[in-house]
Formats: sequence, structure tokens, C-alpha cells
Amino acid sequence: MTEEQGYQLPLPHFALIESAELLNPTSGLTKNAADPILVTHDRYLIGGMRYSAAPLSHCRIYDTLADAFAAVKDAVAGNLIVDPEGLAQPLLTTLDLIRHQQKYAPTLSVTLLLSSSQRDVQRFIKSACRCRILNRHAVLDAVRLTPTAPEAGADAPSARGDFNAREWDILIQLAHGRTLREIARAQQRPYHRIIYRLGCILTRLKYTQRQQLLRLLQQVNNPPCENTPN
Repeated sequence: MTEEQGYQLPLPHFALIESAELLNPTSGLTKNAADPILVTHDRYLIGGMRYSAAPLSHCRIYDTLADAFAAVKDAVAGNLIVDPEGLAQPLLTTLDLIRHQQKYAPTLSVTLLLSSSQRDVQRFIKSACRCRILNRHAVLDAVRLTPTAPEAGADAPSARGDFNAREWDILIQLAHGRTLREIARAQQRPYHRIIYRLGCILTRLKYTQRQQLLRLLQQVNNPPCENTPN
């Protein structure tokens, strides 16, 4: 959905979002940057953006990542604010799409709004793609910050996603119920190399058991309504 179509605003005159949080220099959403793009279905979040100070009030709003990517395709740099819980798809799918887009658009700045404060989930996200994580509840509660103040509930941008292409493929296939031997055949690699890569993944996520990873993948592969934020 494009910004021209718009939404009926369900909010009173005050805004849900304080622009200072998303205009912090570490986010890449500076006053001199291109207008940000928001990807969400959440009407209250959309209304908060509309009632915020510029440039957030000028943000373009889309229902899908595909439409948002098309909007920034020809831009030198883009500022993307993604609300995974406001999309009708699992977090894993959202990360996969962002990861693919950043492969061809290295200057794309991504901010993810996340309710979960679980360290393993956030660690997984930052290993999957280059992004900044902002506490979704803090945004919706309109926490007042100055642009130079320390950020509350936000992580600095990840320099790069740590999972390489083969590791990410292993994670995607595990999330879809494939066994390690099936993954080895699909990647046409020796089984012991898949085991080695799995060990690297576990180490990066600070896990000691494979079941911990499988539980995490099940969580991030559930539709948003099935996840229980912490």
C-alpha cells in the first residue's frame, strides 16, 4: 500500500512516537537523510508516525517489504523502519528478505522494532542482517529522549550479518524441518562440514545444545500472533 492511499488515523492529537529516538545519529535516520519508509500493518504505529515531527511525519508507509524495497531501489541510500510484529509473516521470513535485499543494497539502513528482549533472539537477528534494534514498547510508549542522549532499549547497528550464505541456508532448512543429512545432500557437501558449520552457529549464538537452536528457530518461524513477547 502506498502513502497516497493512506489510513484513517485512530489517534487523538498527540503522537505515539518521539522523533528523537529514530533521529539518533547512530540510526542513520538524520534530518538530512531521505524520508524514512515504514513497513507495518499496525494502525496505531502508522498514526504515531503521521503525528510525529518531520521527517517521520513524511514517511512513506507500505504493507509489504517488497513494495518498500521497490521504493528504495533507485535511491543512493534508504532508511527503512520495519515492524516485524506488524507484518503477516514470521520474523525469519522478514530477516531472510532483508538479508537478500542488503546483499544488493549495502547502504540500506534498517531499523527493526522488536517487542522481545530475549538476548538470543536479538543475537540471532543481528547475526542475520545489518540492522538496529529498537524496543517496540519504548516507541509505542513515546519515551522522551534527546537526539544525543543514551538510547533506552535500543542496540547500536550491527556492522554486518555474521551468518554466511551456507550457514543461513542451514538455518532456513532446519527451520523447515530438514535433517542435517538432507541439508548436506542439498548443499552437496560432506556431512561433517554441515556439523562443523552447525557448531559455528551454536558458538555464535552462545548455545551449547542443538535443541536450543531448534527452539529458537521454531520461535522466529512462527507467525507474529503466535509469538509471546517478553
